[in-house]
Amino acid sequence: MATLVALVRAPPSPFVSGCEDYARAVCGKGSDCAPVPLRLTFGTVPTCVECVALGCTFEPYREQATWSSSRCVEAIGHLDCDGLFAGTSLAACLNAPVA
Repeated sequence: MATLVALVRAPPSPFVSGCEDYARAVCGKGSDCAPVPLRLTFGTVPTCVECVALGCTFEPYREQATWSSSRCVEAIGHLDCDGLFAGTSLAACLNAPVA
């Protein structure tokens, strides 16, 4: 469960539309790998998507983000459940400082 929460809080986003894609990927992976914790935390996958996307769009570093939602979504898609539970850090989902 802590790993799912960590993924939820992972990347600030430069694109509001990218936040929805990111949220769908995170919540979909959570539903596949940890359906009970997701249901206890959010109730439903659509509620999870709404909450995660909202949190992503309000990140304070959004204007300075260098994170690519498409690369992050792809990386989440390739992450297996063991990687999720192990707390695997996805470099594609991290925000790098703007030079």
